[in-house]
Amino acid sequence: MSSTLSRIFATRAWLTARKRSSSFCVRQPGANIIEAVDSVKAELPHLAAAMPSDMEIALAADRSTSIRASLHDTELSLVIAVALVTLIVFAFLRDFRMTLIPSIAVPISILGTFGAMYP
Repeated sequence: MSSTLSRIFATRAWLTARKRSSSFCVRQPGANIIEAVDSVKAELPHLAAAMPSDMEIALAADRSTSIRASLHDTELSLVIAVALVTLIVFAFLRDFRMTLIPSIAVPISILGTFGAMYP
């Protein structure tokens, strides 16, 4: 048996060792996962208040953390790319006015690209 399967069975055994009720939130096509997770987390205190005191609510999985980390890494990569383009243009041209053109044009083109993709 592979280590992945043993981890899956160990997790299932731990989860099934207690009585539980499971609910899954499935995103709709085109929905924003981060907004959906944030709205579900905002409703959890209201749900907990309506439940008996001996019951607890626990999140089993939250995909928004990896999505937020990916977005952060993408933003950082874009900032580094713009800085490198600006530095390389300055290194070859040695003129601040000529360096100003790509330092403005690259972010505007990136914003235009993402603006065209936004519905």
